[in-house]
Amino acid sequence: MRAWGMLVAVMLSGCGSDCPPGAPVAAPAAVRDAAPPGNAVQAEMRLLHAAMQAALSGVAYGDVRAVPEALEAVDRAKAATEAALESGQYTLARGGDRLARFRELDESFHGQLEALVTAARQNDVAATATALGVAMQACQACHAEFRK
Repeated sequence: MRAWGMLVAVMLSGCGSDCPPGAPVAAPAAVRDAAPPGNAVQAEMRLLHAAMQAALSGVAYGDVRAVPEALEAVDRAKAATEAALESGQYTLARGGDRLARFRELDESFHGQLEALVTAARQNDVAATATALGVAMQACQACHAEFRK
């Protein structure tokens, strides 16, 4: 729940009465304009980072309808990540001998993203915020096992 509390704090501190209702949500310039990633996993993680920021901004602005499009880009990138892992072109930074566990977490995570997409398509801000919190906890759990 600590991650959820941090999420709420960021949402509340980042937006006040000056937030325009229905403001468009786009990937932050720092993510869009960054140097190309070195591998398929980095490419997917950058898209995921941008999608999570879009979701957070959408929750803050009260309009999460842009989130599904951002997450569809992540879903498309997943195939390249799977191919890179399968071919050995990419090996996990840590725990490379536990590829089955990584895939298990990844499948579960992408299932959680589906809940986020469903809520966002309905522009259900509260359900989107809840789904975002769950997904962010899954990010942390996977990184704890597999990221350096």
